[in-house]
Amino acid sequence: TVAAIQRLVLATGFEETVAAIQRLVLATGFEETVYQALLLVAGLLCLGVAGYAWRHRERRVAKLLIVMLVGVVQWIAMTWVVVQFSGQPIVEAATRAWFVGVTVSTLCAFLLALQYTGREGYVTRRTVGLLLVPAVLTNVAVWAPPTQDAFLAFGTVDPTTFFGYAVDAGPLFYLHTAYSYLLLGLAAVMFVGFAVRSDDLYQRQVSAILVAVFAPWIGNALYLFGPLSVDPTPVSYAVAGLALWWAIFQEDLLAVADAREKLRGLP
Repeated sequence: TVAAIQRLVLATGFEETVAAIQRLVLATGFEETVYQALLLVAGLLCLGVAGYAWRHRERRVAKLLIVMLVGVVQWIAMTWVVVQFSGQPIVEAATRAWFVGVTVSTLCAFLLALQYTGREGYVTRRTVGLLLVPAVLTNVAVWAPPTQDAFLAFGTVDPTTFFGYAVDAGPLFYLHTAYSYLLLGLAAVMFVGFAVRSDDLYQRQVSAILVAVFAPWIGNALYLFGPLSVDPTPVSYAVAGLALWWAIFQEDLLAVADAREKLRGLP
């Protein structure tokens, strides 16, 4: 697309170029172009925040943040494949693969809430292991032949859908969605409670984290239960990424979280 535009600019005048660009955008799909651009922005934001956390990975909450954002980037990448190759066989594989990112990012958001709100005692190997069981079962069920259609059933090619296929969500998909909402809901409750009990500095930080928690949740609900034809959930992580960037770079989330831990350890 970019090369085509450059050739048009060199070969024609400005008005002819504008008209040709309009035809090009219409031919490739304006909504698809905007959606892919938003996916790119979301991915770059998540990578930027993950890069900052990596440079400060000696801090306790940084590792969870990194893993969460890596999961988000994987999810966004698989979504880009779905959009780019809509209606082609690779779409089914990419759709099933994105549940790795979904489950990892959701679980890490919940564990991050536990650690940040003073409940790090619950973050044990046993707890993490138990919480990993639903995530592993989800990613097995979405691929295993006996259960994959009970999760997502791909039908005939349908260019009017987001996937380019007729896709029916089964009971296992809605069970997974309910569990994800439960984890995100519990994380939100912990952050809200922490904000109520904390001073102004903590409240400013928790407000940013609440945006990060609720943005993907609302985006997913709009797609599942609203009128949108594209899935805004990965795009909503752009908002989550901005919230995390503000908390880390402007309010120094990781440093203050560690400071809170040190204060709790004083006699």
